[in-house]
Amino acid sequence: MSTSMVIASIFAAYMYVVVKVILFKLHSPEIIMDQLTVRANLTPFHEIVTYFKQATLDIWVNFAGNILIFMPFGMLLPLLLRGMSNPWSKVFMPSFTFSIQ
Repeated sequence: MSTSMVIASIFAAYMYVVVKVILFKLHSPEIIMDQLTVRANLTPFHEIVTYFKQATLDIWVNFAGNILIFMPFGMLLPLLLRGMSNPWSKVFMPSFTFSIQ
C-alpha cells in the first residue's frame, strides 16, 4: 500500500470520527435538524465570547478539546493534497468548507 493511500485512509477514518462525534452525538436526525434550523448560532465567536465570560474549567477543557480535535485536519490535509501547486488551496478552502458545517 502506498503512502498516499495510508494517509487517505487515516484522513477518511478521522473525518468519520469527527462527524460522528460532533454531529451525531447519539442524537436522532430530527434533533439534529432542529438544532441546525431553529437553534443554529450564525454569529462568529458568539459562543466563545459567552463561554470566556463564564470561564470555568469545563469551558477551558471544551475549548482545548475543540482545538485538539481539528489539529489532525490541518496536519493530514496538506499531506493528502501534495500535488496542488498553490499552498493556500491545500488547506484554506477545505478548512473553510469544513468550518461552515
